Amino acid sequence: MQNQCAVTNCASGNSDPQPLFRFPSDPERSKKWVEKCQREDLSDKPAEQLYRLYRLCGKHFETSSIDKTIHLKELSSLYVIILF
Repeated sequence: MQNQCAVTNCASGNSDPQPLFRFPSDPERSKKWVEKCQREDLSDKPAEQLYRLYRLCGKHFETSSIDKTIHLKELSSLYVIILF
């Protein structure tokens, strides 16, 4: 499992901590995330592997997509990457 954002050159980290979110386990949604990340090296990986090993940080989602009422931050069921 990665403890950093999968987006190339994303500056989140110790100086700008962000919540990390797993890739969707659904193959179609996972594919959309890979396309938005522009990571060619992830395009051939199955959704299950992306779900287990890769994360995106909160910088790449609209704030309204993150449900902060839950103890552990989660994305709403229809989350889509929109910010880069």
